[in-house]
Amino acid sequence: MIESVSDSSARRSASSLVSPPHTSRPLLPKWIVPAVAVVVLAAAGVAGWLLWHWVDTLALADPEKKATAQLDVVKIAASIVVAGGGLFALYLAVRRQRTQELELEARHAELRHRQSELDQRDRIQAHTEQVAETNRLHAERVATNTEWDAAARRVTELYSTSVGQLGSDRAAVRLGGMYALERLAQDNPHQRQTVVNVLCAYLRMPYSAPGDRPALRRIGGLRAPFKSSPRGFSAIAPASTPRPGADEELQEREVRLTAQRLLATHLIPQVVNNGSTWSLATFWPDIDLDLSGATLIDFVLSGCAVRTFQADRARFIGPTSFAGTAFAGFVTFPGATFTGPVDFEGATFAGPAHFDGVTFGANAPATFNRDYRFHPFDVGFRNARFTAEATFSNATFTGATSFENVVFAGIPKFFGARFSWTTTFSGARFEGAVFARSSFAGHAGFERATFEGVTSFDSARFSGETRFDETRFAVTTWFRDATFDREPWFDGALAKWSERTWGRPSTWPPGWRLSDEPVAVEGSDGSWRALERIERDEPVDHDRLARAGEDAGS
Repeated sequence: MIESVSDSSARRSASSLVSPPHTSRPLLPKWIVPAVAVVVLAAAGVAGWLLWHWVDTLALADPEKKATAQLDVVKIAASIVVAGGGLFALYLAVRRQRTQELELEARHAELRHRQSELDQRDRIQAHTEQVAETNRLHAERVATNTEWDAAARRVTELYSTSVGQLGSDRAAVRLGGMYALERLAQDNPHQRQTVVNVLCAYLRMPYSAPGDRPALRRIGGLRAPFKSSPRGFSAIAPASTPRPGADEELQEREVRLTAQRLLATHLIPQVVNNGSTWSLATFWPDIDLDLSGATLIDFVLSGCAVRTFQADRARFIGPTSFAGTAFAGFVTFPGATFTGPVDFEGATFAGPAHFDGVTFGANAPATFNRDYRFHPFDVGFRNARFTAEATFSNATFTGATSFENVVFAGIPKFFGARFSWTTTFSGARFEGAVFARSSFAGHAGFERATFEGVTSFDSARFSGETRFDETRFAVTTWFRDATFDREPWFDGALAKWSERTWGRPSTWPPGWRLSDEPVAVEGSDGSWRALERIERDEPVDHDRLARAGEDAGS
């Protein structure tokens, strides 16, 4: 349609291109020159005859004068002839000049007409080419849209079919649906978050884990085995015989392990081999994981890169590892439960991290040591419970950190930990604790905390305000070589007096000591004594120091 309109307009434009009217002066008749000559000669003859006759009427007596007058008459007649000829010649010259100018103007007009014709043809050609280019682009857009629509329909059909397979009663069909979704996401980056959401939704579905573990199963189904640990768990689960009637449960567990493996496989950005780093084409960047309320078995997300991670009220069965994982956004574990060893060694948190109310079971030692880093956002372990050992050695906390009301049933190790901002352990209960060589750059609050085992703050450094108000120290406590940039506070703090000193007696920060007066503590036996401030002018009690040395020797 566009081509026909352009062709018709071009034909109309071409038909309008006609030659301009050519105007030329008519030629002089052949008789004009003789006629002018006759007229001029007649005029000269008449003028000569009249003048000659006039001379004759003068009656000049002198013949010479009369001859001279007659000669002048002849001259005048000749001059008239010459003047007439000259005027006619001038007329011819002017007429010739005008004719040449008219011809030149006509030529210029013709040139302009030809130029306008060429311009018009160029415009027609340009318009034709523009119409052709528009038609081509339109055809390309139509083809692209058609191809995109076809691809979108294929993606939608594959997505719908795969999601439908996840609801099948057969485990093999569900596995096929998951692998189809994986392929769909790998080939269509804009669908990756959607596929991840589907896999996470599947893992969030209600599930009761069977008691038996599959024989020789690698944790989480990953190609790489779970990192060995000195705490005794390894990559290979013990073989066992499935109980009768548990085949469907074991098959469902296999499907869930596959979903976990697919998530972990596509969240690993790179691998290191012989000192060389290789980026993986299977990596899916900027992925959000929402596993709130999910039941996860032998969950491994080691060496991965995740944008946000949610595991509110999730249940982690068996060993769990986030070792070396980088979290770019917020991370939440409120109310989560871990039944096996937990490894966060080398993990980094670039956003807020919340472990409030998390329960680490009796068989779930937690490791957050070495290069474990919380970047400048809040970190919360409020009301968490560590039933087994918890290790935070050399961990770095660059944001506000709260262990408020945490229960450590094991002995937590914060050896060399660095707290760069406000830190609070208010109301926490420690079976014992190791804070040796740790550093607190901001406020450190241990108000109303209870230390029921041997506690060490040896060589710790407190740069901000430090408060141990109403803290209870039930066993030997050491502050040897601890430094305080600001005077610490132990108002209302109590320590149990005991002859058992675990090799050396308790040592308190400079300016503080145990009082000699016992204090009764309701619900607790033994001899409790309050920490009191030593006045600067008070003399040193050498007998008291000697008794302390005897107690240490015993």
